[in-house]
Parts: sequence; structure tokens; C-alpha cells
Amino acid sequence: MAEQKKKYNFGILSTANISIKLAQAIDDSSDANLYGIASRSLEKAQKWTKENNYNIKTYGSYQELLDDQNIDLVYIPLPTGYKYEWAVKAAEKGKHILVEKPLCGETDTQQLQQLLKLCKEKNVQFMDCTMFVHSPRTLQIEEKLKNQELGQICQVIAGFSMYFSPENREENIRSKLDLEPLGALGDMTWYSCMATNVGFQFEKPEKFQALSWKKAENGSIYQFSGAIFYSNNRIAYVDGSYCEALRDSFQIVGEKGNLRVTGFVGGDNEESGKLSVYTHRFKGAGSYVQAMNMEQAQTINMEKTDQVVCMVNDFVDLVKNNDQSQKWGKRTQMNQSFVVHLYKSVQENGAVVKFDENL
Repeated sequence: MAEQKKKYNFGILSTANISIKLAQAIDDSSDANLYGIASRSLEKAQKWTKENNYNIKTYGSYQELLDDQNIDLVYIPLPTGYKYEWAVKAAEKGKHILVEKPLCGETDTQQLQQLLKLCKEKNVQFMDCTMFVHSPRTLQIEEKLKNQELGQICQVIAGFSMYFSPENREENIRSKLDLEPLGALGDMTWYSCMATNVGFQFEKPEKFQALSWKKAENGSIYQFSGAIFYSNNRIAYVDGSYCEALRDSFQIVGEKGNLRVTGFVGGDNEESGKLSVYTHRFKGAGSYVQAMNMEQAQTINMEKTDQVVCMVNDFVDLVKNNDQSQKWGKRTQMNQSFVVHLYKSVQENGAVVKFDENL
């Protein structure tokens, strides 16, 4: 009789809306199993399972879930103000951790570095929940950049925005400084920064500058645009907003050609502009436009895949293979440092901030 394939048990800390999307991706992964979900009250956890038709274990506290030895991996979609505390507790319990972005720390990456160090010491895997970098589309683009098909990359333009009414912005958790201190810069612009890192292959930049930003009365950032400067006068423009119409795209411009991707966060149909995106399966990301010098632009169509499932599979693979490279953690730290430097420029009223590896 063939040996039964091991499935790795996931637990989810929080019944936040985004947890539904991850639960569906775990269902669709051949290597993962959703074992349980925790909330600050047992009633909330039980309500979540009933509303979403899951017959899984429920916990009335986060610690109770972490204490369960049947759980191998933990997904943490908690507000940023709580992430570090519970990520540390999960790692201390030997749980592999998948953490929603942005990561802890608005003025430096010290807490994130401490978390990554702890994960290494405890031999647990870490990954942040930036889904688009796991899609075959992004992997193919990275391969083209590695092979220098576009020549030297000159600039990247990346933006992610959606419109919230002033009332919704005020009520939304994203505007609570104690929970999400970076606002749209940490949330929406995180994706633009990651697209920039993909475009420049995680090269270290020289400096950063916040170009424009808008703040609510409580100081929360709800619109941001900035520039990231690289050697040889190469540049990236990044933005993120809660007060502008949907944009979900990036462009990588090289000397020999350029690549244009729409729906890099929400998929080909740019579903990211709808809040329902949190409660249904990702619809697939498979196409992008490539335009080479003196040639007609062509649309590259790949098989549409669910990049959330791809992320779950990549995370489980880290665990199965006991990967010690901390590749994804290093990428997270680089992206978090981008956000931190841009925030420092905001604090200094748009001053140019030199890249500091120790920040």
C-alpha cells in the first residue's frame, strides 16, 4: 500500500476578512490542510467556521492555537501593531510563520531582523504574504530580467490604489495609527516597492525621496508617491493610495524593451478594486505585455494560476525541504527597508534620504 502523502496543518490567527482567501488557497493546495482558526473569543472563531462552511478546530485565544502541537504552520493576518508579538510567540513554539505585510517597524527594520534571527535559531520558516511574487508570471519576468532580455533596466513605475470614501477611510483599521502606523505607505505602496525590487532584481538603491503624501487628521497616510534612486541615474516611481481610482500595475523599462503588467495584485481582471476580493478565490494572473525596440508590442499569455495557492505551496516547500537560505526573509527585509526609508523622507518633509543598510 502506497504511503499516504503528508499534509501540513495550518492554523490561522484572526478571523480577518483576508483569512478567507488564505483558507481557500490552503484547501486548493495538495500539500496543506486547514486545521484550525483562533480569535480573541471562541464565539468569533465559531462564527467564522459556520459562515464559511469549515469543519475545523476553533480556539478562543491565539495562544491556545499556538499551544496545539498538531499545527505545523501559522498564518498571521493580525494588524501590524500586533504582528511582531505573535510572530515571535509562534516561532518560539516552533511554528513556521506566514505573516501578512507590512511587517513590524516603521522607523527601522530591527524588529524584523530580530524575528528572522529567531526563526533561524528555532529552525522555523518565515515568509511574508506578498502573493504576486509567487505567480508563474512573475517568475517568468524575473527569468527574463536575469537573462538581460530588456538590457539594463532604466526605470520601474509601479502603482496600487483604490478609492475609499472619507468616511470609510476614517473607520477602516488601515487608518488607526496604533495598529497600522504606515497607512497606505505600508499597505498599498508595499506592493509597488516589491514590484520595484523585482524589476531591479533586489539591487540596493542609493537614496529615497517622498514626493507627495496626504494625511488624515490623526496623521495616518492615505496617499503616497515617492522615488527610489539607483546608480547610473536609474529610478523607480512608486505610489499607493486610498483616495484614487483603481490602479494595479507596474512597468519595467529597459534599454532594449519594456514589460507592462496590469492586475499584478488583484489578477487579470483587477479584482483588487473590490472589497469582495478578500472573500473569493483569486481569479488568476497570466498575461503581460512585452514591447521590444522596433517591434510591435505583444501580449504574453500564460496559463492563469491562483497566486495565493502558489504562495501556500512555496511556503510548504520551504518546510518540506528544510530550506536554510532565508531567501524570502531577505526579500522581506529589503522591501521593509524601502518603506522605512520612504517614511523617513515623509517625516523629514520630503528630504532625500540615503540608503542605510543598518536602518
